[in-house]
Amino acid sequence: MVLAPFAGFGARGEKGHVYLTTTAPFPNVILRHTDVLGVDMFGFFPRVLVIVFGLGALLAGCTDPQKSYRNIGPENALCDRLFQLGPDNAERSGNDAKAAPCYLQEHQVPAPKVSRGADATGDLPLDWAQMAAQAGAPLQGADRYHLSFVEMADSGVLHRPEQLDNLAKHLQSEAGAGRQNYVFTFVHGWRHDAAPGDRDVKKFRVLLGYTRSFLNTRCVERGEYCNASLTGVFVSWRGRAFAEPVLAAEGNFNPLALLAAPTFFGRKAQSEAHASGQAPLLDKILARIEANLKLDQANPRADKMLIFGHSFGGNMLATMLEARAIKAIKAHPPGNASGGKVMPPLAGDMVVLINPASEAAKWTSLQREMRATFGMDDADNYITAAKNGATDPTRYRHLAAWRRQFPQSQRPTYIAITSTDNWPRSKLARALDFDTPTGVFFPFAQGLAGKRSPEERNTIGHLEPRYHPDTLNILDGPPVGTTHELSVNAKPARAARYRHASDPDLAWCDAANGWLAQVRKDQRALGWSHGDAWDYGLTYAEAEQKLVAAENIARGRNPASVQWRHGLNTAAKDGLWSVVPGNAPFWNVRTKDNAVRNHAGYQNYPLWCALNQLVLDDVTSQRILDENVREVLQAEEDFDALVATGIATPQAQIEPERAPQKSLLKLIFNGAQKSQVLKSDEPQK
Repeated sequence: MVLAPFAGFGARGEKGHVYLTTTAPFPNVILRHTDVLGVDMFGFFPRVLVIVFGLGALLAGCTDPQKSYRNIGPENALCDRLFQLGPDNAERSGNDAKAAPCYLQEHQVPAPKVSRGADATGDLPLDWAQMAAQAGAPLQGADRYHLSFVEMADSGVLHRPEQLDNLAKHLQSEAGAGRQNYVFTFVHGWRHDAAPGDRDVKKFRVLLGYTRSFLNTRCVERGEYCNASLTGVFVSWRGRAFAEPVLAAEGNFNPLALLAAPTFFGRKAQSEAHASGQAPLLDKILARIEANLKLDQANPRADKMLIFGHSFGGNMLATMLEARAIKAIKAHPPGNASGGKVMPPLAGDMVVLINPASEAAKWTSLQREMRATFGMDDADNYITAAKNGATDPTRYRHLAAWRRQFPQSQRPTYIAITSTDNWPRSKLARALDFDTPTGVFFPFAQGLAGKRSPEERNTIGHLEPRYHPDTLNILDGPPVGTTHELSVNAKPARAARYRHASDPDLAWCDAANGWLAQVRKDQRALGWSHGDAWDYGLTYAEAEQKLVAAENIARGRNPASVQWRHGLNTAAKDGLWSVVPGNAPFWNVRTKDNAVRNHAGYQNYPLWCALNQLVLDDVTSQRILDENVREVLQAEEDFDALVATGIATPQAQIEPERAPQKSLLKLIFNGAQKSQVLKSDEPQK
């Protein structure tokens, strides 16, 4: 049965080339394979393909469905320890190796090496505790976090219910001790599980180390989160069904992926089973965690919860949240002239999907429901009220109601981020290391499964709206698809590593209170009546009279810069209007490989600082605007004024970090064209 999808393959060839032709489900599709050795490969490749997949089919399912990997509880003396994995972040070696199966662990982030020399006074840089003491801030646990494992069985139950029970007790204990809980929950994807040494577990510890520093920053900077207790929850399932070795290291093509390929459909279905039905297991886990927290968005004294899913883990969350989001949209009251009502989060404070291996239909259904509420269906695919050179009153009425269903104070609650390759190609000096598993292999597999619709074949982040040529706001297809963009315009000198996670100079994350409310407000002042087409992340350099990447991550410590945009810039056109309102809580974000490299390169410090700013800070505050945010926005406003008076040119560029790595990306914001050369256009290492 596993081989049935390949029964339609035929082959024809010539010396040095093989052409695989398909019957159903891909009539008239030709896949070309070139043999660089010049050997006559006629008929060989398809046979090898079938043999490889056949071998994989025989071996698939060899991991034990009843096996859990983290099975020692906190009552065992072996687990009563402080895990000190050191800068190498290795749990299968060293003093803590025997304790790796503990399912509730307390970790110490390794102390940083001094990242810079003494200053002019001869003083060395301060660590977090020293900075807190200097600021008079009562920082606690500056280098500590807890890591909990919760493992799901294919049968739809927990492998060990005591894992979740003890996690709940831990959160209650922290709250009882007067600590503020911050829970960072991760649902992994295909070919992974909770086995010691798994690279997803390893990367999660890196993200937790940086998150610890993000909390420390706010204590030193603002006296907030000083007593925060950070707990990571690794929600695991049998993503690795084929008995391949534990995926312990990052790498490029792995031949074992071919042998694991037959498990794709079964593991995708299993990820959905954990999130479907009357009482989904994933929902039970997240609800149990949330029941032990006192969440309150925008309140820095409340508990916080960030939920993150990658690949099939993202599919699991998307499956669980689709019906919930549609129900929330249906129940959401329409707005009025002064704006709508804030929609509360669907789960935790915010849910983030990174490169979700999930059909776009699980997201476009939300976008359609937001329009259906105001009488628009796919035939009413307009995003502008203009028609034949005039304002159409019916369009205007529909779109005005649609755009004001959420207020300016609406925070994002559900974000999908996908690394894509559809960027202005004429300005790229290199090929992008984008997410090929979801961008290429997923639609191929979906085609084998008989999926025909673009929304069933493509993933959430690889479905883009179809715009009419030479227009910015007229669609040739349904008003669905990607809606926002994220750029890492500059990054620190060193990549995200466990050894750098506690270094204030390399892991600082500025508070960003007020940035989202202010950019929406600025757009209103510029004539966008509902605050659409906003942008945040550029600043004006007076000396050069041009825009540069804003140091909006760690001002004065490293040049890291992140830019959020409401709108799209594709290979076909720059400055395209978004198909969702500027105040919408659901962001379908496309990004480049300097934020997320290929499928699994999400270990990126500027990216996770920007996401944590959306959770930890009051980004839609009308009364608080952090000084660093004020400087960035004021500089952009000054630039716009200079452009209007002709003093500065709108062709403002960010100088490249090094030649010839250049990428000119034209952006149309605030009615003026601004072009930039991304300062860090190489992929994040």
